[in-house]
Amino acid sequence: MKLTQWQAKSTTEVARAQIEFVRGGGAARLDALDVVNVPFETVDRVRVPASWKHKQNYEGFYWAATIGAHVWFESLYERAALMRLDRDGDVVGIAAQPMWIHWSCLGGKHAPDFFV
Repeated sequence: MKLTQWQAKSTTEVARAQIEFVRGGGAARLDALDVVNVPFETVDRVRVPASWKHKQNYEGFYWAATIGAHVWFESLYERAALMRLDRDGDVVGIAAQPMWIHWSCLGGKHAPDFFV
């Protein structure tokens, strides 16, 4: 069986994504190919969840010694992940909800929990 490298037939057939982020109060939305040099570990949160009385999950801020700052989390599971990441010597930066990823082909968007 011969394996061949996949190549798009034209640029119109390639599913493109755009990345939306906020840094220093200024918002930007760029093509995914153009964000290679963006330091996402220093960007602001793009999403703040709604809050209501008797909310079932626990959210807050975790002090991460790795970066010397607080990192926001939305659940105790995310806090546990932050604690583990903070103890990993290879981690040099952490940001919560750092970007919106917009998919043009799907018409949707997603905000990853963390950028590490």
